[in-house]
Amino acid sequence: YMRKQYSNKTYTVGECDISKVKDLDYLLEGFIPQGEVTHLFGEWASGKTSLALGMIRAGANGESFLDQDIKHEPFSSLFIQSDATASRFKAAYYELGMDQDPRFFRPGPNQMSYLWAPDAEQGLTGWQADLWGLMKLMQEVPKLGVKAIFIDSVKGMMGSNDNFAYTDNIVVGNMVKLLRENIAQQFNVAVVLLNHRGKDENQGAGAKQWTEAAGQAIELKNVKEFKQVVNDKRELVVHKDSITGKRRFQYSLKDGKHILIDDGGKVRNSFDYVKDNLVNEWTINNKRVWKREELKQIKGITRTTVDRIIKKMTEPNGILKRTRPGVFELRPNNL
Repeated sequence: YMRKQYSNKTYTVGECDISKVKDLDYLLEGFIPQGEVTHLFGEWASGKTSLALGMIRAGANGESFLDQDIKHEPFSSLFIQSDATASRFKAAYYELGMDQDPRFFRPGPNQMSYLWAPDAEQGLTGWQADLWGLMKLMQEVPKLGVKAIFIDSVKGMMGSNDNFAYTDNIVVGNMVKLLRENIAQQFNVAVVLLNHRGKDENQGAGAKQWTEAAGQAIELKNVKEFKQVVNDKRELVVHKDSITGKRRFQYSLKDGKHILIDDGGKVRNSFDYVKDNLVNEWTINNKRVWKREELKQIKGITRTTVDRIIKKMTEPNGILKRTRPGVFELRPNNL
C-alpha cells in the first residue's frame, strides 16, 4: 500500500539485471551504508546519541569521522527521538556545541539537521513506526531532502502494543525489511536504529533480528581500567559490515569533538594509498599491468575495499584500463 502511494514502480519477483544494481557504498565512510539499515547499540550512558550527533555533524561538513580518512559529499539528517523528550536530546546537542552552528537549528535553505521529538510546550508527541508514522516518514523524507535518518530508540518506535513487540524476532525482521525496502532503498538514504545493549553478547536489547536483519551492526562499550569505568573513553566495535567487515577502536570526546585515541589505527584514504602503490611500482619497476589478485595483496586495506577502488579507477577518466577480465593497465597520462 505504501509503495503504491509513494512510488511509481511496480514490484514483482523475477530475474535481476546485475548490471543495473547499485554498488554498496557508505554515506559516511566506515559508517551508515547508503540504502541500508544500521543497528547502533550500547550500554546505558555510553554515548549513543552523542555518537549519532557526531555522525550528523561530520556528514553535514563533508568530513571524515573517527578512524576513517575518506570524505564524502555533505548530507543533511533527520533525528527522531521516539522514547524521550526533546530536552534529553538537547543535552547531547549542547555537549557537542552544535547550538553554535545555525545550520543545526535554524530553519532555512542551509539547514542540515532536523529533529522530531516529543515536546509538550509545542504540542508535539513521539513518532512511532505504525502505519501513520511510516506514511508520514515516506512523505517527509523527499521533502526535507535528508540522506540519513536516526531513530532513538527501537523500543520507543515500536510502541507498547504487545502484538508489535520489539522483542519478537518475526515482527522485528519484518520491520527492518520494511525500513530497508520502503525507506532506505526507496529514497537511497541510510536508516540508523539506536538501541540499548541486550543480555546476550554482541546483541542489542529485544529481538536478535535487530542485529541479524540489519546491514551493519555497531556496538558502543564502556572502557574499564583497573575494573573502573573510564568516563572519557569508549570502545566502538563494528560487529557486522557488508562493505569492509569487522573492526574496533577506542575514542574520546574532547571539546565537543569525537577523537580517535590511537591515531595509528586510522584507516588510510584507501584510494590514494592504492594509487601511491601503483605509481611507486611504475616509477621504480616500470610495472604497468596488474592483475586483480595482485591489487588485492596490497597491505593495509581489505579485499572488499580494493574492488570498490578498482571500480572507481576504471571509470572513463580513471588511472586504470581494463584490458581483459581481471587484468588492468596503468594509464600514467591520467595520473
